[in-house]
Amino acid sequence: MPGPAAPKSDDYQPRKAETNFEEVIRRLGAPAAFDRVFAEVQQVPRLKNDFETTAQFDERQASARAKCASLYLIATPVDPEHVRYDADKQALIVATYALTNTLASSDELSSLFGYSSELHKAGAEVGYSFSSNVAWSFPRECKNVGVYQGSNAFGATVDIVKQEIIARGIFERRGALHQEDVWVKAPDQHVKASPPVAFEIKVDPSTAKALKENGLRAAVLVAPRPPFHAVGIDRFSPTIRAPYDRTTEVRYLIGDIQCAAIYDSSGKLLATRPTR
Repeated sequence: MPGPAAPKSDDYQPRKAETNFEEVIRRLGAPAAFDRVFAEVQQVPRLKNDFETTAQFDERQASARAKCASLYLIATPVDPEHVRYDADKQALIVATYALTNTLASSDELSSLFGYSSELHKAGAEVGYSFSSNVAWSFPRECKNVGVYQGSNAFGATVDIVKQEIIARGIFERRGALHQEDVWVKAPDQHVKASPPVAFEIKVDPSTAKALKENGLRAAVLVAPRPPFHAVGIDRFSPTIRAPYDRTTEVRYLIGDIQCAAIYDSSGKLLATRPTR
């Protein structure tokens, strides 16, 4: 029996704008690793089986959800290449690309939500698009696990690198517009600067230099919502021009991406910014 359908993008209801995110983030404390949060949320059942009533499934899901947090603060890396100091403004500028410069590939999204995915087969479809999703993707973890020799029909041979990859992220919904992302709602609301700015932290030059040299940390605040998570496997077959035998394990939380936070290397909160 198919499980209950996941909420469609049209059913999405954003959280209230008046939320004091700085207070919430301070209360939650140190950000958690994505995999720890993912493992916890995975314990929530998403699909009703053939041998239980709807009431039994609802009770089972509610019991599992009660053991999970309603909000998670998840650590995310900061790319120092997109952090600079503006001496005229006396501000450390953190571009959006420093936090969200990774995108899910179309094959990864298809493994999560496409026709052959676990959710689609169970009837719990999630609306998604290859070009207009509101999501937060983490840098991929790639490991070379071996090399073997391959050949094509013409007898050409090449060394094939066997790779295992983990792709992680948080999927919120399909965006209404191509330009819509976690930072803005519509094209005319893009920050005029190039690249767009996520944070502008007022500090003196010596403090900014120390922050850059020691490294910044970041986190994203997420409220899980049905169907809570999606997993998939994406495989890439090697060719002579692209001699890689890749297997990508895709792990995505599903939830409302509410806020981003930036910290110094010691974990001191420097600034917060509501997403969208």
